[in-house]
Amino acid sequence: PGCAIVAVNEISGDVGMMQLQLMKPKVTLWVRSDVVHPSQLVAEILSATAEQELELQRQQQQRAAASDPDATVVGARVTDAVEEPQQAEMGEAGPTFGGRSDEEPVPFFEGASHATTGPQVACLALEDEEPQILTRWVICSLICGWVTMVPVLLMQPQVERPRQHLFRQHLLKPCVLVMPFWVLLWLLDCIQLLLKHQIISPFYYFGFCHMLFPGILVWYLMQMQLADQELVLEQRRTRQAEVGSSVPMVVEDPAPTLLRELISINPVALIFLGSSISIPLVVISLLTPMKTERSRLAQGYVNVIYAPMMFLQVAFFWMLTQVRFVDLPRAYLAVFFFMLSVPCFAVWC
Repeated sequence: PGCAIVAVNEISGDVGMMQLQLMKPKVTLWVRSDVVHPSQLVAEILSATAEQELELQRQQQQRAAASDPDATVVGARVTDAVEEPQQAEMGEAGPTFGGRSDEEPVPFFEGASHATTGPQVACLALEDEEPQILTRWVICSLICGWVTMVPVLLMQPQVERPRQHLFRQHLLKPCVLVMPFWVLLWLLDCIQLLLKHQIISPFYYFGFCHMLFPGILVWYLMQMQLADQELVLEQRRTRQAEVGSSVPMVVEDPAPTLLRELISINPVALIFLGSSISIPLVVISLLTPMKTERSRLAQGYVNVIYAPMMFLQVAFFWMLTQVRFVDLPRAYLAVFFFMLSVPCFAVWC
């Protein structure tokens, strides 16, 4: 308890490729109770691999010396002849995996052994880890505006993480068109508050920044969720074919990250989000059917949760027609301090 598997064989930092290593006959799990910087982890793995190679050379030299006592092994150290017998006398056990000695490797997935009987299956997903935090920040941008969308677009995705590339592929072009107007309206609102002179009506500011622009992005977010689902299924097929194992694969449908975040969202954020984009969210969700049964089930829950909030958005839209410019500073401060007073909202972000 409390430990973490940080590497499988020589692979670390890539969940999909680490699962791929579990399909091999010989598996070494690197477990740590305290996870540190990845550079230190890689250094330890490389040093341990070098030690294993040196140990293998020592064993080969020892076998050669035992087969011909009069022969001289080139490159052998004097201390090797002293250390190895001492370790043998102490009965030091070699590395084990699953209770089996490393000297007698037993296939882990292929075939049957004296300790394993009955049918075998592999419960491995084989896809990359899901970008949960990036998805949550994108949903925050639907509430707070362009401020939390900019870091997601500026993030440089890793070459070997195709799921991270989906954010730029689906959101960059619409944000290039929408974000200049988004920022311009925000600047005009800040200037009119500083000058205490109305430049733009609160109705148009909130209508564009908190309803129209986020509603446009919802369409591309749904398309991104659909593309992510297809990408995960393609990764599973490709990597399973790469392994070439005859063992049946048992794995659940890909997790719909965006739909799951919309369902398990913080209750305070749920009210803000529902009062802003519940109408386009439900309409676009109905127009974008998902492929897997799990995603369709999550999509149904999204429709059930946000459909009643369509009345809340209508009420919010009517309230915007009644807001006066002189009431904006007090409204901003009230919402800001309310968000700070709810600890769960800050933790969720």
